[in-house]
Amino acid sequence: MRFQVTGLQRQSEGQQPDAAWITPRGTVAVEYDSGAYTPTMIGFKIRNFAALGMTGVEWGTTSTLRCQRLTGRYQIPARLSQWWK
Repeated sequence: MRFQVTGLQRQSEGQQPDAAWITPRGTVAVEYDSGAYTPTMIGFKIRNFAALGMTGVEWGTTSTLRCQRLTGRYQIPARLSQWWK
């Protein structure tokens, strides 16, 4: 498994994912969301990642409800990531 961290330099909001996961099927955008992103920003990020040639998105968040909403509304894999537990 190979990852490329993209957040090392300051970037315009939403233009690059937090990290890129290099897989045999292509590069997957990895994004972490603490719950602050609006639906408009989430949609923008997903579309922008596709425009960058990403073959998919893996989205992490701290809330079970947010995971369900992301999966239902955007059909993207959302993973519960409560790092403090």
